[in-house]
Amino acid sequence: MRSSLSLYLLGPLAMESADGPLSIRYNKARALLAYLALEGGFHTREALAFLLWPDASVQAGRENLRRMLFLLKDALKPDAIESSRDVLRLRAEAGLWTDVGAFTSVLDSEQRALAMGAVIDAERIAHAVALYRGEFLQGLELDDAPDFGNWVQMRREQYHQRYLQALGMLVESHEREGNLQAGIECAEQWVAVAPLDDAAWHQMLRLLVKAGQLDRARREFQRYRHLLDMELGTTPDAAVAALLEAPAAGREAGTRRQAPLGERRQLTVLSCEFEVTGEPEDIAEVQRQLMGCCEPTLRAAGAHVVRMPSGLLGYFGYPFAQEDAARRAVTAALLCHNSIWSRQWGDESTNLPVRAALGVHTGIAISSTENDVPDAGGMVSRLAFQLGALAGGAGVAVSDVTLHLLGDGYSTEPAGQLTDRSRGVEVEVFLVSGQCSPQRPEAARAFCGRDEEMARLVDAYHRGGGYVGLVRGEAGLGKSFLVEHFCDTLQVERVVLQCSSELRQMPYHPFVRWMRAWRERLAADQPGLPESAERILDAISERMLAGAQMGTPGPGGVDEIGPLCHELLRVMVPPGGVVCFDDVHWADPSTRDVLALLVERPLPDRMLLITARPEFVPPWKHSVEVDQLDLGPMDDFAVVDLVHAVAEGKDIDADLLRDIIKLSEGIPLYAEELTRDVLAERRDPVAPWSLPASLQDLLMSRIDSVGRARHVAQFASVVGGDFTLDLLAEATGEPRAELAEALAIMLRQNIIVRCDEKAYAFRHALLREAAYQSQTRVARVQAHARLARRLESSLAEGNPEVLAWHYSGAGSRAPAVKYLLEAARKAAAQCAYREAVSYYRSALEWFERQGEGIDAIMEELRIRMEFGIQLCALYGFGSEQAVETFRSALTLAQPLGDDPRLFPIYWGLWTSASSWANFSMTLTLAETLLRMAVAAEDPNLLSHAYYARGYSYFFLGRFAEAVADLEHGAKAYQPQHANLVLGEDARVTNLAVLSIACWHTGRIEEALQASRESVAHARRIGHRYSLLYALVSATELHRLNREVDDVATLSSEALQIAREMGTPLWAVCAETSEAWVKAVRGDASALGEMASCVQRIPAIMKGIAPLLVARWTDACDLVEDVGAGLDATAHGLREVTQTQARYVQSEFERIRGKQLFRQGQPASVFRPWLERALATACALDSPPLALRALTNLVRYACPIPSSDHMALMARMMARVQGGERLWEVRAARGLLSRYGAQMAHSLR
Repeated sequence: MRSSLSLYLLGPLAMESADGPLSIRYNKARALLAYLALEGGFHTREALAFLLWPDASVQAGRENLRRMLFLLKDALKPDAIESSRDVLRLRAEAGLWTDVGAFTSVLDSEQRALAMGAVIDAERIAHAVALYRGEFLQGLELDDAPDFGNWVQMRREQYHQRYLQALGMLVESHEREGNLQAGIECAEQWVAVAPLDDAAWHQMLRLLVKAGQLDRARREFQRYRHLLDMELGTTPDAAVAALLEAPAAGREAGTRRQAPLGERRQLTVLSCEFEVTGEPEDIAEVQRQLMGCCEPTLRAAGAHVVRMPSGLLGYFGYPFAQEDAARRAVTAALLCHNSIWSRQWGDESTNLPVRAALGVHTGIAISSTENDVPDAGGMVSRLAFQLGALAGGAGVAVSDVTLHLLGDGYSTEPAGQLTDRSRGVEVEVFLVSGQCSPQRPEAARAFCGRDEEMARLVDAYHRGGGYVGLVRGEAGLGKSFLVEHFCDTLQVERVVLQCSSELRQMPYHPFVRWMRAWRERLAADQPGLPESAERILDAISERMLAGAQMGTPGPGGVDEIGPLCHELLRVMVPPGGVVCFDDVHWADPSTRDVLALLVERPLPDRMLLITARPEFVPPWKHSVEVDQLDLGPMDDFAVVDLVHAVAEGKDIDADLLRDIIKLSEGIPLYAEELTRDVLAERRDPVAPWSLPASLQDLLMSRIDSVGRARHVAQFASVVGGDFTLDLLAEATGEPRAELAEALAIMLRQNIIVRCDEKAYAFRHALLREAAYQSQTRVARVQAHARLARRLESSLAEGNPEVLAWHYSGAGSRAPAVKYLLEAARKAAAQCAYREAVSYYRSALEWFERQGEGIDAIMEELRIRMEFGIQLCALYGFGSEQAVETFRSALTLAQPLGDDPRLFPIYWGLWTSASSWANFSMTLTLAETLLRMAVAAEDPNLLSHAYYARGYSYFFLGRFAEAVADLEHGAKAYQPQHANLVLGEDARVTNLAVLSIACWHTGRIEEALQASRESVAHARRIGHRYSLLYALVSATELHRLNREVDDVATLSSEALQIAREMGTPLWAVCAETSEAWVKAVRGDASALGEMASCVQRIPAIMKGIAPLLVARWTDACDLVEDVGAGLDATAHGLREVTQTQARYVQSEFERIRGKQLFRQGQPASVFRPWLERALATACALDSPPLALRALTNLVRYACPIPSSDHMALMARMMARVQGGERLWEVRAARGLLSRYGAQMAHSLR
C-alpha cells in the first residue's frame, strides 16, 4: 500500500510524502510529530503543551502548540491531524507509515516464532536491521523539555536493545543456512555497536572457529580481552576463552539419549568420494586438503555434511526441507568437480592423481534430528555412493528421480542403469557435465485462469510510462508464468533477472547469471553488444572483482555497482521493453538495493515487473507507486483445462480428474505435478495418493518452518479435516499453553487457517498430506489409535467416517470394518455414491487381508452386494466395475445354495443382466428374486421382487403382466419395513415403471396418476437417487404424450441433480430428454447430441440403450430428418435383436416406414415396414402403439382404409382410457369420423 506520510525515526528524523521529501523548520514541531506518531490516541492540548514547554504559562504553552500544529498541518495533508478545542491526534489511518512500527512488528512476529523453535525469516530480520539507521531521533535534543527528553531516552534504549536482539537472530539464521561468512559479518556489526556485549563476542568468535578462521579468532579474542581490561578491568568469560582452547567445542559433547527414529523425509544426498593414488601419508594429506576444499562448498549450499573416511556425504533437506534441494546438490557437486580438476594436489614435490566420484540421488529416508541420523538404513546414501562410482570422475551422476527435480539448465546425457538393491528396481542414470542456459520448451504451456490479471498487465503496458508491477502470491500460483506469457503474447523485448535460493548469499547473483548468459551468446557468434553496454559490463566486472578481493566494499568499488546495473538495464532494454525480476523473495541484499533503485527511479518508457511470495518485504520507499497484483487459486474449470493441457490428449480417468481438482485446490503447480504423476505412473484410480517427489521439498519446507511446532502439525494431520485445541490437548496429553503457541506459529506460517472460533484446518490439502506422510508408520498408527479411543464415545453415531479413518489407520480390523460400513451406508443414503464406493472398497480390503471362514464369507458377500449397488448408481448398471463385483459375489455365493440371504446378490446380478446378457436373463433372475422374497416373507424384498419382474416384463413387451406385477409391488410396499439398502425406494420404482406400462396398455389417466405419485413420494422421502428415477421415468411418459413443456421442466431438474450427484446413467438419460425438447422446438442440431448420448450409454448400461434410441428416432421423425431417422431406426432394431427389448420394436418399424416414404421410396418398400409395425403393436397388445401404426398406414399406404383396419381402430380406441389430447387418438378419431360414415353408407 502506498503511504501518504512516511516517518523515519530510527536515526535522524526524516519525512516523506507521496510527492517527495518533507521539511519542517522547528525542532519542537518535529518533536511533536514524532510523539503523536508513536503515542496513538487523543492527547489534551494542556498535556502536550506541558511536555514541550514546561516553563511556559498555560496560555503561552497552548499558543506555542497552536503555532506548531499550524506548521504541521501546512506540511502534511489537511486531514492528517484531527483536533478539537481540547484534544488532538495524528490520524494513522490516513496513510501513516513509520520505520519504528515496521521494525517492531517484524521483530515481534519473528521472536514469537523463535520462541517455538520455528525457522525465522532471515530476510525479514535483515529488513528490520536495515531500518535501524541509528539511535531513535538522533540529533533531536530539547534542553528545555526534560520530560520529552526522558521519553526519547527510554525509547532509544528500548529500540537499541531490540536492534541487538535482531542482530543475534540474524547471526543464528545465517548459521542455520550454512552461510557462516554472512553470520560472521553480522556478528562483527553486533560487536561494533555493543563492544562490551559478551554474547556478541561469543557468537563472533564461535563462528570464526567453526569456519576454520582460527588465526583471526585469536586476534579478535586478544582485542576483546584488551577492551575489557581497559574499560572494565575484567577478563573474558571462561566460556569464551574455551572456544579457542577447544576448536571442536562447537560440537555437542557427551552421549545423547537414544530416541526413536524420527520421521519420513525426502532427502537429496550428494556422495563425494575422493580417489587418490600415492603413498599413505600423501593420500591422507591430500584427502584433508580435498575435504577442506569441498566441505565449505557443500555447507554454503545448505548441506548437512558428514565426513567419511574417504570423502563427504552432503544431506540436502535435513534437518530442514529445502524446496530446491536437488538443484543445490547438483550445483554444489559441479562446483566441487570443477575445483578439484582446476588445481594440483599435494605439495611442490608431489602431484598426486586425484579423482572425485560424485553421485546425487533423491529418495525417502527415515531421519532423526534427535539422534543426528539423516538417513537411517542408508537407502538413499547407498544409492548416491553407487551413482558416484558409476560416474568415475567424468562428471556428476544423478538418478532419474533427481534429474526430474532438476528441471532445465543442466547439460545431461544418459549413462546407463544400476540396481537399487533395497527396492529391487533398476534406476536410470544420467551424467551431468555442467550448467547451461535454460532452453525454452518447444511446446507452449497452457495459459489458464488468469485472464483478468493478463488484461490488467496489457492495459498497463498500453498506457505506457514507467509502470512498476508486483505480482504476489504463494508458491505454485503461476506468478512467473503470468509474466512470461504476457511478454510472449505482446512479443516485447525483455530482460529476466532470476533470483535463486541457492545463490541468495551471492551479491548481485541475478545480474551475474544474466551477464554470463550474454557472454555465452557473444561467444556463440551472436550479434555484439552496444559499445556503451560493453563499457558498463566491464566496469561492473572490474568492481565485482575488486570487491571480492577486498572482501568489503571500497571507495568507488562495490558501492557503484548498483547504479551501474541500473544504467546497464537502461541501455540493454529498449523503450517499450520489460525488465522482469523473478522470485525476489530470494534476492540477495545487493540485488534488493538495485531493485529499490529501479522502483524509486523507474526506467522511462519501460515496464518493471516483479514476482514474489507473500513474505517478501519491499526494500523501496513506501511512498513509491507500485501496482500490486495478488494471485489467488484458480477455479475448477481452469484447473480442468490445465490438466487436459498437461495430459496432451491422453485420457485422464474421471475419478482421478476429480481427485486432482480436489487436492490441487486451484494451485496450478500442484495440478500440473499431480497430473504428470498420474501419467507417469499410470495410477490406478482407486490407489491412495502419495505426494509427487517434485512437491515433497516445497511442501515440507513449509511444514519445517514451524520448528518445534512440527510435531503438533503432524499429529493434527492425523486428525483429518478440522481439529480443535481441546481435541489436541486431550489426545496428546500436552499442556494447552504449549499447544496454543504451536497453533499460533502454524497460523503465522500459513500452515493452518481458522474455521471458526474453535476449529482449525490445514490451509491446503497437500500441506496436510505432507505432514501426514512425514511421519513413520508406527507414529501414524499410534496417533490414529489414540484419536480413535478419544473420539469413539462422542462421534460413533454422528461421524462414522472419522472413526473409520482412525481405526483403519490404527490397523484395528473389526472396528475399522464396522465404521467403514456405517460410513458407506450413510453416504449411500445421502446419494454420495463416490464416497460410498470408496468406503466399501476400503472395507473389502480387510477381507482380502484377513477374511476367512463362513462368517467372513457371508460378511464379504453382504459388503460386495452393497458395493455393487453403489457402483451401479455411480457408473451404470452395465459398467465393468459393477458386473465384475456381482460376478465375484456370485462365485462366493454358489456354495451357499438358494438362500434368501443371497437376495441382494441376485438383485445386483438382475440390475446388470440386461447389459451383459438380455432381458430374458433379467426375467429369469427376477423369478429367482421373487421366490427368495416369498420365502423370506419380507415385504420390502417382495416389493422389490415384483418391481424386478414387472420391469422385465415391460421391456420384453408383456405390458399386461408388467402392470399386474408392478401394482402388486406398489401394494406390497410397507413404509415401516422399507429401506434403501438396495439403492432405491421400491414404491418409487414400482410406480415409475407402472406409469409407462399403463400408457402402453391405453390407461393414460392412470399412467399420469402413477407418475405423479412416484415423483411426490420420492420428494417426500428425500432420496435423490429415487427422485432421479421418478423424474426420468416421468420425462418418458410425457414424451409419449408429446407434452414438450413438461418434458423440458422435468429433464432440466433431473439433469441438475444427476450432475450434482455424478451419476452418468441418469445424466445421459436427462441429456437425451433435453435434446429431444430442443429438436421438437426446431433445433435440428440437437439430433447430434442425442446420437452422442446413444454412443455413450453402452458403457454405462447397455440394456437402457433401446430407450434412448427410441427418443432419438422420435426426434428424427418430428424434425423430418430422413437420413438420421433411417440410421436411428436401423440402430434401434439392432438393439431390439440383441437385448430383446421388444417394447419399442413397433415404433422403430413405424418410423422407418415413414422415413422411407419421405425419401420417396415406392409403396413396395415402405408399406411392409408400416404393416410390420401394426402387426408388432397388435402382438404387444398396446392400443396406443396400434393406433400410431394404423394411422400412419392409412395416411401413407392406404388412401381408402379397409373395413378390417377401421374395425381394429375402433376396438383400440375403445380400450384407450383418457388421452384425449394424444395425437394418435385425435388422428384415429378423425379417420373413424371420415371413413366410418362412408363404410356404413356403402353397406346400406
